[in-house]
Amino acid sequence: MKNNKHSSCSDVHSLNPQSSILNPDAQSLAEWLSFLESLKTVRSTSNAFSSVRAVMDRLALWPRFEKIITVTGTNGKGSCVAALESIYLQANYRVGAFTSPHLLHFNERIRVQGEMVTDAEICEAFNAIDEARKNVALSYFHFSFLAALWLFKKAQLDLMILEVGIGGQSDVVNLIDADLAIITSIDLDHCEVLGNSRADIAREKAGIMRAYKPVICGDKNPPSVLSEVAEKLKASLFVVGKDFFYESAGKEWVFKSADDYFEHLPIPAIDLANAATALMGVMCLRPAFPVSFEAIKGGLENVFLPGRFQPIDYQRRTIIVDVAHNPAATRHFFDQVKCAYPERRVHTIFGMQKDKDIAGVLAAAIPFVNAWYLISLPKPRGVEAREIAVQFEKAGQSHYQVCINADEALEQVLHNTATADLIVVFGSFVTVAEVLKRV
Repeated sequence: MKNNKHSSCSDVHSLNPQSSILNPDAQSLAEWLSFLESLKTVRSTSNAFSSVRAVMDRLALWPRFEKIITVTGTNGKGSCVAALESIYLQANYRVGAFTSPHLLHFNERIRVQGEMVTDAEICEAFNAIDEARKNVALSYFHFSFLAALWLFKKAQLDLMILEVGIGGQSDVVNLIDADLAIITSIDLDHCEVLGNSRADIAREKAGIMRAYKPVICGDKNPPSVLSEVAEKLKASLFVVGKDFFYESAGKEWVFKSADDYFEHLPIPAIDLANAATALMGVMCLRPAFPVSFEAIKGGLENVFLPGRFQPIDYQRRTIIVDVAHNPAATRHFFDQVKCAYPERRVHTIFGMQKDKDIAGVLAAAIPFVNAWYLISLPKPRGVEAREIAVQFEKAGQSHYQVCINADEALEQVLHNTATADLIVVFGSFVTVAEVLKRV
């Protein structure tokens, strides 16, 4: 049985124990999610790990025979998970993937064999968890993670791919000992929880490493703490630009490591850096899970992740939606925009959450945007559009409109653009979801 021996740990998804009550009335998934969202959330607790571990023990949810890949990183986690999942499915392995957050449907968080699990399956898992937890306090995220483990156990998988919620060491996903750890990138985000420097954040993310197990890092310049932790654990660390490489070659790309060289790879619908990081992970697990070149090609051709530089044709306009919500992701997103649409005027629908670096994101995006349409996101985490407008005034910007909601923003942006213009939507998963519901 795979089991860490954490006794206690900080966890941002934890609950006030007073909210721990059974929920006999929930029948539909909508009712269950409403119940989970109603629980009073606090930012930290000393017993989050022990609470989740207790339920895992009661339901025997510890993985036994499956291989585990754990993925963390400031940006690129979802893309890396999607690439791994697609490649292993093409190689005919039984695969489960757990990610968060979701865009439109909670079911997106838990996939078995590439398909979202059904409402009925999630409700069955929630009921089992609720009954087993008794007086143990669990959060929305804890329920999600435990439901994934419960459904994965039923599915009899070969491989689980688990995306860490926030951070690494302090996230309950880290209860599971991984056979392969992947750190996609290291930058400033969730600083109030993870620390105010790249070194602090790298130390937190390094917590998903395990002794003698391989670690992949998709950041070209990781803080030295990463290699220090790997050395202490005698974990083999592979860093992009040092131990493996990728290069675009027109409509194809090339991957190279000490042991492998692949050319004529298809360009996937995700960032190449994340695809290369995932492919290095596949190479590390090759002794246990052999994967052919054809499966790699097929997996890359079929990988898709909604909300990541996703183009949409709507009302004779091109809309690009992206969940970029921190300065590093924003810079990368607009580099892609400039490269793909160099001559377009850019109109942006934008909304953010309170715990994000709004000023930093605006500083990264303002040079690329001709007009802004600001929307408010739902409370308690969402920022009012008028609060964002204050940041524009401080930056000396006046090309913005405060909109009541996404409907008004879409109406205004369509009225003010021509077919040659580009509309981009970014700032939060919620911002992208609000627009995707309408186009």
